[in-house]
Amino acid sequence: MENFKSLNKYYDDLKSGYPKLTDFELLSIAVQIQRNDILIAGLTVSQLDKHPSALEKIAILLDEKQEN
Repeated sequence: MENFKSLNKYYDDLKSGYPKLTDFELLSIAVQIQRNDILIAGLTVSQLDKHPSALEKIAILLDEKQEN
């Protein structure tokens, strides 16, 4: 399983880079970044068959179900 940054970590990183943004703006951006990272991890095609992405695993299981 991927280790995603916590919202606090995203927020802190953004706060140091963009100190003039409001807390609401920083938190909104942090949520979007975290969501994007989760989507990328779920949809990215893996290089190793031992650890398929979520989408690949679903496709594998559906294919196995159709064969049975």
